[in-house]
Amino acid sequence: MFCRSRSSTIPSPTSFTPSTSVTNEIKNTPPVSAFSIDPGMSVVLRSSDEAPVDFTIYKALLIISSPFFAELLSLPQPSNAPREEMSEGSAVIQMAEPAETIERLLPFVYPRFVTMPHLATLEELQATLQMASKYDMKGVEKCLGEILVAPRFVEEDPMRVFAMACRYGLEDTARIAAKHTLRLSLPERHYVAEMEHISAGNLQRLVDYYFACSTVAAGVARDFSWVMKDTFSFFHRGGCSCGASTYVLIAGGSMNVPARAWWLNYMKRMGEALKERPSLATLMKRDLMEEVFEKTKTCACGRKTILDMLEFREIFSAELDKRISEVELVLNL
Repeated sequence: MFCRSRSSTIPSPTSFTPSTSVTNEIKNTPPVSAFSIDPGMSVVLRSSDEAPVDFTIYKALLIISSPFFAELLSLPQPSNAPREEMSEGSAVIQMAEPAETIERLLPFVYPRFVTMPHLATLEELQATLQMASKYDMKGVEKCLGEILVAPRFVEEDPMRVFAMACRYGLEDTARIAAKHTLRLSLPERHYVAEMEHISAGNLQRLVDYYFACSTVAAGVARDFSWVMKDTFSFFHRGGCSCGASTYVLIAGGSMNVPARAWWLNYMKRMGEALKERPSLATLMKRDLMEEVFEKTKTCACGRKTILDMLEFREIFSAELDKRISEVELVLNL
């Protein structure tokens, strides 16, 4: 991979230009990496830390992964470069980023057999994305976009993930994050700092998407034409103490079946919940389902009701996911 070592010089503060002065010597500090790279084929990226860290990496990898570095490294190098602009025969490029950010980014420019770094927080991911964007590393940005929608990020903080994806033009990531924001009602969508970097237009599009999905999700709970099975226990008249039935149309309107009052109440309340939070997470919550089990536990159909409702919820989930996936989200990235 790349070699990481303490810089033998501490350069003056610069922004992505070779260092021009030596202010201190740090001697006899061994590199972390166990192997070396041919100086003629490599370049050194020097971090911006007070005690700089050098990262020696193959030029070819930077050229392939970044048009910025491809252009920079194509410039002719002076044959008599000062010693502080070289490190063990390799040219030094002074970076504006700290060592921890550089070290998180560099594995992404290597083939996929290299172990990827663990990005534990959105702050770490944001810093790495910013660096990849700055140096036009599209492939790295795509990889980071895939990490951005990991459950530990997108389920915990979908609004931040959506805003970050929009900021860096990661459209697929933004769409996935937008779908996860549906678990939040409008009052639950609080300001996050990442919103400062995206357009008001895309924020409004996210709100429009919410309302469109809200209408669709509530409609799934009101219109039963997508239910194709009439043998569920809640579609039968008499034989138990579950209460009166009301006829409803299922199977595309081709079947008129009696539906138990408790099931109709469940669907009504689920429709209200989905209107506020049009997400599969709403459907999978236990509270309404547990109320059904409580109401039917003393009835002769109680045991079958549990199995039928669990099966029905899977069918309901599939239909809800299908309908929401059909809602278009137009973004301007």
